[in-house]
Amino acid sequence: MSKKDSKRIRLYKELSGKNSLIGVAARRTENEMGLSPDTRFFLYGFIPAVVEFAGWVLDKAVESGRKRLYFLSRDGYQIYLAACKIAELKKLPVECRYLHVSRYAMRVPAYHLDLHGSLDRICSGGMKVTLEIILKRGGLTEEEARAVADSIGRKDGYRKLLNQKQITNLKMILGHEPLFLKYVEAHSREAYENAMGYLRQEGLLSEDSYAIVDSGWVGTFQQSLQSLIHSSAPHIQ
Repeated sequence: MSKKDSKRIRLYKELSGKNSLIGVAARRTENEMGLSPDTRFFLYGFIPAVVEFAGWVLDKAVESGRKRLYFLSRDGYQIYLAACKIAELKKLPVECRYLHVSRYAMRVPAYHLDLHGSLDRICSGGMKVTLEIILKRGGLTEEEARAVADSIGRKDGYRKLLNQKQITNLKMILGHEPLFLKYVEAHSREAYENAMGYLRQEGLLSEDSYAIVDSGWVGTFQQSLQSLIHSSAPHIQ
């Protein structure tokens, strides 16, 4: 192990606290299992942050009288597992649930609720963004995407990488392209009922007091969920 890695692990150990529950458990695990440097980084860097966040969320839920917490897919899975265990050990009156849906699965059904507003999500930046990727974000099939690319005169640049300025310009073009808007709205309406059925099944349209836990940077997943929930139950906050 390099000196830099050793220094980082020592720092994480100090931050986790010698006498804290997390610190004691981490040291016991390290001593008993002979861990690799990468696993030690995970043990002292990632796990304490997840456990502390899960505990904080549960405390806030109890304080505010929330009976149920929903953890969003992928990023929230480890937090969900930690929260379930903490709630069990502390016997907290909070139910933890994990939503088995992707961001894409919730975005597409919500597009038609605010068609032009949805362009901000469809035409967002990122690494290796192309016209093809943006059109597929809108729910278009390959054939439909090719047709739109041809309609706006971008057939030859279908898979060309775009910078942020080009993406912004493309958003303006697509916002005035009837064929693109037609396809987006059609696919969104088609996906809407299934999405609402899942939300209803999971209790997100009920009168119960609940909260959504998100660890993302932008919060687009929550925005999509809120749009869908308010379309059927506008009183739910």
